[in-house]
Amino acid sequence: MDPSLETPLVTVTLDRLLHALPETVRVLHPGRGDSAVRWVGPSELDDPVPFLVPGEVVLTSGMPFRASDGHAEAQRYVASLVKAEARALGVGLAPHHDRTPEAVIEACRLHGLGLFEIPPEVSFASIGLVFARLMETARARVLRDLHDGTRRLLAAAMGSSPEQEVLTVLTRGPVEWAVVLGADGQVRAGSAPASTEQLEGLVERVQGGSGARLEIARFDQLEAPVVEAHPLRPSGDDAVAVLVAGSRRPLEPSAAGTVRAAVTVLEVLQRRRASRREAAGELAARLLLRGRIASETTEALISRSAGAAHRTRLRIVMGVPRVAEGVSVDERFWGHLLDTELVLPEDGGFTAITRRDPSARAVAEARRRGWLLAIGDPVEADGLRTAASELLAVRDQLRRSDRSLRQGEQPLSVASLLGPQAGAALARGLLGHLLEPTEEAAEQRRVLTAWLACSGSWEAAARELDLHRNTVRRQIEALQQELGLDLGDMGVRADLWVALRFARDAHSDADGG
Repeated sequence: MDPSLETPLVTVTLDRLLHALPETVRVLHPGRGDSAVRWVGPSELDDPVPFLVPGEVVLTSGMPFRASDGHAEAQRYVASLVKAEARALGVGLAPHHDRTPEAVIEACRLHGLGLFEIPPEVSFASIGLVFARLMETARARVLRDLHDGTRRLLAAAMGSSPEQEVLTVLTRGPVEWAVVLGADGQVRAGSAPASTEQLEGLVERVQGGSGARLEIARFDQLEAPVVEAHPLRPSGDDAVAVLVAGSRRPLEPSAAGTVRAAVTVLEVLQRRRASRREAAGELAARLLLRGRIASETTEALISRSAGAAHRTRLRIVMGVPRVAEGVSVDERFWGHLLDTELVLPEDGGFTAITRRDPSARAVAEARRRGWLLAIGDPVEADGLRTAASELLAVRDQLRRSDRSLRQGEQPLSVASLLGPQAGAALARGLLGHLLEPTEEAAEQRRVLTAWLACSGSWEAAARELDLHRNTVRRQIEALQQELGLDLGDMGVRADLWVALRFARDAHSDADGG
């Protein structure tokens, strides 16, 4: 972050302080009038720098400039104050000087340090009191503005489109534009004059940190060039979204406080969004994907939970870890990444319904976390169940190809050409009792699948299954007798391999029947 863009919560500028001083105080050099004054204090030391805080206004009776030829001393003194980030120097008249030494005036003009002359009737303490009153007034104004801004934000959060309405409050007040980018880098609410590609580096930096974090950058090609990025972390350290806001100049304290209040409100909205995961929309999705009943009501619920209008085309996305028993990821993250409330955990992976086409960034983020995605084509809500069945062939290719795939991108295979209905029929004809919903049948399918995947190698299958090779041999021989098939025949093995791929479809159809 550019340190010059940081703004403290409450500030008094040098200009405001100088204008608030008694009229008898003469400003000899204005310095940086827009710089923030953080303290006012007297010092008669020849070198006060070790005792200064950045942003201090130093008051002196002129003792450091007592020498008759003080040019070199004045240059050294003023240069050291500027290096210590002092804002201005106040020189008191009497007892040491009846006017500010020319050497001091010349040094302050040369180095850009503010300079004012204090007559004997104005005490240093009264200048400190002026600064204190200005700070108290500024603090009261900031608190009032924060209260008003927070009240408007909370009212917006109760609206029908809360994220969008929160951003509208921001853009009517402290910032020129604001946008919420999802974990996939796509715009979720608001609008921005900058493209997502322009903001990508800023967003990546803020997502890469942990805890409360702020990144600020300047984009000179924009009319509002000062751009802030705030991560939205409703729980844990994962940034599920990012608030990006642009303004013409660094935000005033009250405006910066309102933006931070908006971050809190948006995080609450993210948490509320995640808490609705078991609501009617998800139940409707489970009914449609796993049952045979579809209606206008279930389709409307699904569309609404996916963030789409009724009759909007939706798509299925399935995810699996790159390796079996791979790293787990909170399902709420997938909801944020794919911008949907419909994420159904199952079989070590998940199935999601979303209105969005997952971006390349979303795919890359999934892979970074050790996951691969199968992305279906857009369909009407009443076609989601068929789409999910067809996408299983793509999902089953993910680990083999070690990359995320879109429907139509998967390599041609017997399973993908056969289709779910014919595949389920093959599974029922060949596997018979292995499709029964019992632990014994599930274990037999596991052993047979591993043995076939290892090309009939007892040793390799035993390692894969974490069993003794003789145990694997006995179970395969028993299966050969039960199924009445010659497992030494490569054609039979190929048929069984394909049939096992469709075991779940065959089991689901049996349940539906």
